[in-house]
Amino acid sequence: MKIAIIINEVLPCGLVSNTAAVLGISLGKAFPDIVRESVYDSAGNEFVGITCLNIPILSATGEKLKEIAGKVQQDEEIFSIPFIEVAQRCRDYDSYKESLLKMPPEQVVYSGLALVGPDKKVSRYTGALPLVR
Repeated sequence: MKIAIIINEVLPCGLVSNTAAVLGISLGKAFPDIVRESVYDSAGNEFVGITCLNIPILSATGEKLKEIAGKVQQDEEIFSIPFIEVAQRCRDYDSYKESLLKMPPEQVVYSGLALVGPDKKVSRYTGALPLVR
């Protein structure tokens, strides 16, 4: 299994961080087995479990994100988690739900997208994308 997160290249640093954090939380909910057990140092201090997989954070244009999102919706081997601009604008989840219900699909602007699936399949969608810098 491979995971990749793709972030819209026009986002400022703070929103890049927010997008990656939100997608990471959603990945942990969808795939709880990727989070390992807590570990302890020699004094017994707990370090809560972290992911056991590498998760590259990649960059793409908004147009490329939308293209990838459309393709992976048709690919049964890929699980995708979209995070869209309207979610970052809304102050609470209910406002987000309301706004999304009224939004035509062609107006969706992607802030980021997480992909999970077989290594080769995820690489097919992300292989040419650069790391976020």
